[in-house]
Amino acid sequence: MAGRRRLFHWGLPGLLLLLSGCTHHVAFDDIDYTVDQEPREEPTEVVITEEQRSAEVPVRSGMAGFAHSWVAFPGEMLVQVAEVEMPQVFSDSQLVTEPSGAEDRYQLFLEVPYYSFSNHRATVRMRAELLDADKEQLLDQTYENQGDTYGARMFWGGAFGMKSAMRNSSLEAYQANFEQLRADLEEALDE
Repeated sequence: MAGRRRLFHWGLPGLLLLLSGCTHHVAFDDIDYTVDQEPREEPTEVVITEEQRSAEVPVRSGMAGFAHSWVAFPGEMLVQVAEVEMPQVFSDSQLVTEPSGAEDRYQLFLEVPYYSFSNHRATVRMRAELLDADKEQLLDQTYENQGDTYGARMFWGGAFGMKSAMRNSSLEAYQANFEQLRADLEEALDE
């Protein structure tokens, strides 16, 4: 009888603890890297709207634990990567939530219309539209890239391995999108 009480006393709460999970917020930690490019002189506003910044994408994974859930913030990730990239692309860039209407500034609108984390990797679709100082469209392009797969990290690392896998794969996808964007910006601005 004492064994049953002990099982019930510790077994049921322990089982509930194992089955309960947490929701994990996924964006990047401090990121910093350099791009191999001389900054351009065009004064530019990089516009990522408030709606984009607050976008959330729920993610579930049986491999890392059904009891846990993850919420990816693709707009927040976009802002974090833009904060690293854009000062290296434009020597005079400002990251804003809406265009100022200044007549002497170019405007680069960025958004992430699609984000997914499945099959152990992130897929990020990013749209970029560039307007010159006269508000003439110079570029309107959509980029879609995937990061590497991190199945082993998810399997062995559980919930925290999943968060790490999401961050790493997402960053790789964003960096690939921005690499293509940088090349297209060069071409559009040199025409």
